[in-house]
Amino acid sequence: MSYKKIIGLFSLFVALFTLLSVRTAYLSASPLLTQTAENQSSYKQVVSRNRAQIYDRNMTGLVNNAEQYRAVILPEPSSIDNILTLTDEYTREELLERMQTGKPFVIDSKLSSVDDPNIRLFQSYNRYRDNGLATHLIGYLDDAGNGLTGIEKAYNDFLEEHATETSVKFTLDGMGRYVKGGEITVESGGLSSAGVVLTLDSRIQDIIERVGKQTIERGSIVVLDAKTAEIVGSASFPSYNQNNVAPSVSDEVNTPMINRSLYAYNVGSTFKIATAAAALDAGLSPSITHNCTGSIEVAGQVFQCHYHPGHGVLDMQQALRESCNPYYVGLGLQTGAESIRRVASDMGFGKEFPLADGITSAKGYLPTLDELFNPGEVANFSFGQGGLLATPLQVSELVFSVINGGKAITPSLIKGVTEDGTTLTEQSELPAPITAMSESTAQTLKEFLTLAVSEQKKNDMKPSLTTAGGKSATAQTGKFDSEGNELYQTWFCGFFPAEEPEYIVTVLVENGTSGNGSAGPVFAEIADLITGLGES
Repeated sequence: MSYKKIIGLFSLFVALFTLLSVRTAYLSASPLLTQTAENQSSYKQVVSRNRAQIYDRNMTGLVNNAEQYRAVILPEPSSIDNILTLTDEYTREELLERMQTGKPFVIDSKLSSVDDPNIRLFQSYNRYRDNGLATHLIGYLDDAGNGLTGIEKAYNDFLEEHATETSVKFTLDGMGRYVKGGEITVESGGLSSAGVVLTLDSRIQDIIERVGKQTIERGSIVVLDAKTAEIVGSASFPSYNQNNVAPSVSDEVNTPMINRSLYAYNVGSTFKIATAAAALDAGLSPSITHNCTGSIEVAGQVFQCHYHPGHGVLDMQQALRESCNPYYVGLGLQTGAESIRRVASDMGFGKEFPLADGITSAKGYLPTLDELFNPGEVANFSFGQGGLLATPLQVSELVFSVINGGKAITPSLIKGVTEDGTTLTEQSELPAPITAMSESTAQTLKEFLTLAVSEQKKNDMKPSLTTAGGKSATAQTGKFDSEGNELYQTWFCGFFPAEEPEYIVTVLVENGTSGNGSAGPVFAEIADLITGLGES
């Protein structure tokens, strides 16, 4: 080769090398390429994410307590047999297909340990148990992990803001594939201590849900703190599975998604407490008597007593014990609709109870004075029939006002929020009390209600471990089953111990036989089980 050709080839080589160097320098300085290289250098795999806690009044967690394990799988086909022992969710082919991406991935594990260097197991928690407590109040999440109902929705921003995350970082090669033997970094957030604190007591909530599931097909149980009106228990039946709500959403017969504790029903004879309160405050004597013959006629309309032969001569206390309709029709007519309605309104009838953002107890229906224009309507109203509707919370509030010296306090559900799971950083204030009746009237009615339990000939509603007071009801609905039998809403609302009440329990059984027969025994069992908590 001639000298000139050699010089020419050398010059061409130098030129090409210079162009390559310039191009390499340009690409190295490119922001897009730099970012891409950084993204490919490591890969973050989220193992689990936990929203902040929802606590009961004792700082016991109501969510994030369903233990499970999650497995981080390194894409090594040789481990396929061990991986298959962890899961029934995936087939061998599906797992091998996921490995072909070259990136680690996560699956739920039914085992807590496995001997394989390509499988990393982490303890985690499901948000809900399949049989979780207070599902209607806590609510559930949508597919994106945001609160869709209940406390989950009301406090969604707070619960998300304080969420924690456990993740694993891996080294990837330039092709975005896991580098075997590369650095693996675990970042564990654990469970968040922050949370929303409810007034519920999980021990009492567990009791009422266990008893209710055994005894109530459709209905509600509510437990109030007898001194503060805080809701320490609230259960609606049937319930639903927070991990699989679809079947319950489509169940139009049993409607398990309805929170029956916040739903309005026909009231019946529990309302006689309000009529008696208005009468006593109006100056009528509790010794006023009426001879019950089994019915009473008002303005051409006949009102039957549930005891058709008639109770005979009764005073106010005896009539409350026997739940005599004719007596309270006469008492209501003497007292007047305006006085009864005022007392009922002060007790919370006809008013919504807001418990949290988006959680409100229905206001039910309290007839207007214009609707109570004739004696027949007043007669119906006096023993809780007609258009009157109320929620289990409102019926609980009625009894609450009696055992608290005549003062009503709106029931509450939220204690506040906590940052550390120990102390409240934002504490909710109790609502101001409203005077519904005089203190002397309240004391008289408390005695009446205590005797209504202790003097009952059939004491299915009387607890064996404590004393109690209360009132039953069998409310007509005007609805009938396929055989022509009228459907009833049956109630029992009581308190215990009778001397110094600690709790108020309201039991509602849809389509029950009677308040004494369907709801009273449930009250008695719950009162005994709650009393037993203090003895254990």
